[in-house]
Amino acid sequence: MPKPKAKAPKGKVIERTVDPNFTRFYCNTVQIETTPLDFKIRFGDIDVATADKIVVREVATASMSPQHALSFATVFKKSVDEYYAKALAAAKKGPEPNEGKET
Repeated sequence: MPKPKAKAPKGKVIERTVDPNFTRFYCNTVQIETTPLDFKIRFGDIDVATADKIVVREVATASMSPQHALSFATVFKKSVDEYYAKALAAAKKGPEPNEGKET
C-alpha cells in the first residue's frame, strides 16, 4: 500500500509505518460523542433498514482530543471542498471528445 504524503513541519521529515492491525473499512453512518476531554467518532455500516428499524454494524471508533478534532475537521473540510470543486469543474467541462466512443 502506498504511504500517504504528509506536509512536514519545517526542518522535519515525517515517516509513516503501517501497524500490523491496520484495517480498512467502509462506513455510511457516523455518530459523534463529546466529553470535556475528548471526541469519539463511531463509524458504522447500516446492515438492515426497514420502516421501523435500522441495524448498524459498528466497525471502528476513533478518539481524539478537542485540539486534534479541530485540526482534523479543518483538514477534512478543506479536502471535501477541493474534491467538490474538482468534480464541479469536471462536470462543467463535459466528457473528453473520445470518451465513451470506440476507436
